[in-house]
Amino acid sequence: ASSLESPAPETPEEESSAPEISSSDIGNTETSEEISAPESVDEPSAGKTPLAKTTDADSIVAKIGETPYTSLQDAFNYAQDGDVITLTRSFSITEGNGPTKQNGVDYSGGKSFVLDFANHEVTSDLGNAVFCLRNGSITLKNGTITAGGSTYCTIIATTDVSVDTENMTLNNSKQYGMSVKAFEGATVN
Repeated sequence: ASSLESPAPETPEEESSAPEISSSDIGNTETSEEISAPESVDEPSAGKTPLAKTTDADSIVAKIGETPYTSLQDAFNYAQDGDVITLTRSFSITEGNGPTKQNGVDYSGGKSFVLDFANHEVTSDLGNAVFCLRNGSITLKNGTITAGGSTYCTIIATTDVSVDTENMTLNNSKQYGMSVKAFEGATVN
């Protein structure tokens, strides 16, 4: 004969910290415990290593060392001085970043790092720029950036940023658009 009861925990470590719920609690909306949202990994902070949201290789777009990222914006946000972000495949950025949500990547972290496209292409058609780089020192190398028909620039460099390009192809599809727009105080090589 089998029993429907779970065996009792053998050691204190195996005991659950979750409160017991009885059948009278079902549907009860009152609680004495305060519930808080889990800590987010979307915003970088010292000492934290983000985890890719999936281990599916098709979802990973970039790596810093062996740490995978499913979003290029996340890789930029977590990059530290001296890091190399390496693309793992070609892809299109379809969700906007930055204050207006019209940039593929919108970076203002102030770090010095390299984005190695590894002969891949990044495309975006969000309206403003594929890359809006606000400060720091960033090298883009070995790949292609393509701005779609409704996007003005492949790269916007605002004040306080230095952007170096090495072995890059910049494609712009918008009439009267430009591949690179540099504001006063920005350096683009």
